[in-house]
Amino acid sequence: MTFGYDADVIKLGSGQVTNSAIESHAADLCDKLAQLRASTDTAKRPIVLVAHSLGGLVCAEALVIGDRTASSDNTSIVAQYIQGMVFLGTPFRGSRHAKWASTLQNIAHAFVETNTKKTKDLLETSDKLKTLAEAFPDVLRKRDLERRSIGVAFFVETLKYRGILVVEPDSAWIPGRGDHASIHANHIDMCKFDHREDEGYRSVAGAIKKFAGMKAGENRTVGGDTVFHNYGDVKNQVGGDQHIAGNIVFQ
Repeated sequence: MTFGYDADVIKLGSGQVTNSAIESHAADLCDKLAQLRASTDTAKRPIVLVAHSLGGLVCAEALVIGDRTASSDNTSIVAQYIQGMVFLGTPFRGSRHAKWASTLQNIAHAFVETNTKKTKDLLETSDKLKTLAEAFPDVLRKRDLERRSIGVAFFVETLKYRGILVVEPDSAWIPGRGDHASIHANHIDMCKFDHREDEGYRSVAGAIKKFAGMKAGENRTVGGDTVFHNYGDVKNQVGGDQHIAGNIVFQ
């Protein structure tokens, strides 16, 4: 399935990147997904989330708020069945050489036209996102202790986009948590694959298969939903082989 959210999560105008915006998108994801799963009698199937760039923060936030809400809330209903998470170029922290704000600005430059005068706003915003980056691994550790571990894989870009490495390797993964590897592409293209033999495709597909096959609790079944972050509503993908090509336009 795919999930789309408004691109204001990366805009730098009056609605610059904020934790509240990410939380809102995370809640929307859980609401739509919970409704769809309930209506198709698949509410107890394990879930593997696949997210690109800031979409990864939306997924991480979904897990965090799901851990903190009542068991009857959609965020909790969805979060308890998350079995795997695959992140492509998601900025979990600032790098050794650049502040968090600089990483966010690199992402903004990659997707939308902007300018450097918004750096001050990003510096303030970055502190809010650091809270999420700290809370996420805490929830992963909690799930480990509860014997409901979540498989995690981090993929980093290796090529520059417009002359910059948008999300640096040491920002795109959490040390000590899950698998991490590289995809030989820039930040924009690392989630696009020409065919199923593409090395990046094989790596991501391998992670999905690994997490789908993890031993889960007795109340779960093997084989889950895969959610890709893309623009549009939550909906079922066409069956059979998938071919992803062309450019993605953010407006």
